[in-house]
Amino acid sequence: MLYWRPVGCGKSPSSSGRGFRNSPAKQPAPPRRKSRQRPTSRDAYSLKDRRMPGICGIVDAQGDAVEPTLDRMVPAMRHHAWYGERRFASTLGSAGLGRVSLCDESRSRQCRAAADSPLTIVFDGELYDSRSSGRETSDHAARFAAGIAARGKSFLADLNGSFAAALWDDAAKRLTLCNDRFGSRPVYFAHRDGRFLFASNIAPLVAGGASAEDLNLKGVAQFFTFGHYFGDDTSLAEVRVLPAGAWCVYDAQTDRLHVDRYHRLEDPRPAASLSGKVPFERLDELFHAAVARRAGDGDGLGLALSGGLDARTILGVMDGSPPKVASVCYSVPGSLDDRASRAMCEQVGSPYRNYVLSTSFLSQFREHLDGMVRLTDGQYLSQCIVMPTLPMYREWGMTALLRGHAGELLHMRKAYNYSIDAEALAIRTQSDLESWLQRRLPAYLLAGLAAPVFRPSVERDIAALANESLREAIAPLEAIESVPQRIWHLFLLGRLRRETSLSMVKFRSVVEPRLPYLDNDFIDAVLSLPVELKLGDEVQSYMLRKRRPGFLKIVNANTGAPLGAGPFRNKATSFARRVFAKLGLPGYQPYERLGLWLRREAAATVRDVLLDERCLERPIFSADGVRTAVDNHLAGRRNHTYLLMALMIFELGRRWLGEVARGAEELSPRPVGNR
Repeated sequence: MLYWRPVGCGKSPSSSGRGFRNSPAKQPAPPRRKSRQRPTSRDAYSLKDRRMPGICGIVDAQGDAVEPTLDRMVPAMRHHAWYGERRFASTLGSAGLGRVSLCDESRSRQCRAAADSPLTIVFDGELYDSRSSGRETSDHAARFAAGIAARGKSFLADLNGSFAAALWDDAAKRLTLCNDRFGSRPVYFAHRDGRFLFASNIAPLVAGGASAEDLNLKGVAQFFTFGHYFGDDTSLAEVRVLPAGAWCVYDAQTDRLHVDRYHRLEDPRPAASLSGKVPFERLDELFHAAVARRAGDGDGLGLALSGGLDARTILGVMDGSPPKVASVCYSVPGSLDDRASRAMCEQVGSPYRNYVLSTSFLSQFREHLDGMVRLTDGQYLSQCIVMPTLPMYREWGMTALLRGHAGELLHMRKAYNYSIDAEALAIRTQSDLESWLQRRLPAYLLAGLAAPVFRPSVERDIAALANESLREAIAPLEAIESVPQRIWHLFLLGRLRRETSLSMVKFRSVVEPRLPYLDNDFIDAVLSLPVELKLGDEVQSYMLRKRRPGFLKIVNANTGAPLGAGPFRNKATSFARRVFAKLGLPGYQPYERLGLWLRREAAATVRDVLLDERCLERPIFSADGVRTAVDNHLAGRRNHTYLLMALMIFELGRRWLGEVARGAEELSPRPVGNR
């Protein structure tokens, strides 16, 4: 039998407003426009799969009641008033689970176990296989619970999906946390003095008593050096994040925590023994299946399309004439992205929308920046330009959004700071790999400063801690025989798990993002492919030539030339695009001109955040160094665009978590969170 009673369902209990003074504002549901392509009523959300912003929970090893703490944690995940929420507490009251979702929780069945089992589960996510297509996806949690009850950890080995779950065994007094093999949904946790807390974001942990004041200097070094975190680090000393493929067990009877893995992305894959077009054919089959699994019946399905390669390939391999998907492109008026995306949708006959990105969002820049920081707890470095687009998905009736992240693994010559060059291909030792990564991965946020922005006690350790973090990140990859191949694995473990997953948190606040490239079978095949076959556009060109040859003739907005164009034409068109962009010709201007914006329209926000005494008096910062960096950028003497963004995001994150902590102090929570 179940030893749980629900303590809240479908609405916020009265205690949440009393004990959590500074929870995010409960905004009214955005207005909806009528659409012929997609349902727009709220029922479209509650009848579909139970998508959600996340889960949280607390266990007290000493048997103390946790319900008051849970009542503070759950509201910290409510970013909109229309979110549903539900809470569960054990009969003895020493353990509690909660979740917040994009649906009416009174209809939810996601916290369940077998009738004769003491196992109770909260589940966040989706499972992708032949049994989870279309409306059958509404029972992900039930299938997950049944599989875990029958097979335990072994059930996860081949489970294809994007998920995080918490399992409480009331008989054994044991909590288990697990996630998908890519760690696509962050789960944070803290443990100290007989209490264990977990949540899908950091704010609930702080609301539950984790310290928002004690910084993790190693994490700070990672953020300001690479622009994202590595390993299990966060900005807080007491808060860690689950590894990918995690099986984390907290035993309340012994107050011990054990973090294990059921799958390791670091493990070498057997090299593909095939050559020529045969491995491409296999990749095409696997990717087609991956897209089909995530498309389901197409109800409420959207695609974030651009004129580039990765999203184009998703649309290109989709079944149906036309494919049952509505595409949306974010672009400046008349851009190559808009023209290319529109041409592709016209070819396949699917609906198309263009969301025009303009400087109008700058009038609410501070609001958008604050919103992004609250969604990601100040852990994510971005210019926040997509924040104004988020309400559109509900207005357009989209409940799921296909995105092209991880497509870079097929063309690693163009993969941000991880981009492979001739030097990388010639690397033969781990030490040479470390040297190459030390030169390539830094975001150079701290370069060109007239004065350090950190105090001397911090400044002297930043570089060493960043290098130590990188060394630790690549150490598990040493078993992979091909040294260049290790860069593919690091891209998965570093950028995709710690940066892209936070980008998805923004979208997940209103819609369920789905990433076809992050598919178990497909990634295994990609990692086993020889390095030379996954540097350019050969794999995706093969897929499109087979399934949508018309897409090959449409210009690639990233190069200005059609797919498969020779090196001379690619170089010529890329040069022309850069020249046209500098001249400001219509359709060629960049999506954003952040450096210029921070000097003009957003300058007041820069001053308000960074020259505020709360920022200048932080023990970590040098007040003179911060003032100098701000003054030099605003005056045009130096370009500190991304440093200023990083400083503002970090500072606003500190303020946000401080507000959460102060809101929770009224009920005097016990401190939690030792490493």
